[in-house]
Amino acid sequence: MDKFDTFFNNKSRSYKDKTVAVTGATGTLGYQICNYLLQKEANIILIGRNEAKLKEKTYYLRTLFKHSEVSYLVCD
Repeated sequence: MDKFDTFFNNKSRSYKDKTVAVTGATGTLGYQICNYLLQKEANIILIGRNEAKLKEKTYYLRTLFKHSEVSYLVCD
């Protein structure tokens, strides 16, 4: 069982074609949550304060997970 399956408390829950906003997405935990949700075929919006980091993480995730939409939003 994946550690995030335990956290999200439902291994069978489907995130396919759902859009999820992840705050703190450039930090270690937020980024891992993005990665997990993309593996579950969710579309994600990364939210953070540092636009350069958001662009970098968004680009990297888009190259790994071509089946999902990945975008970002700068918020403070």
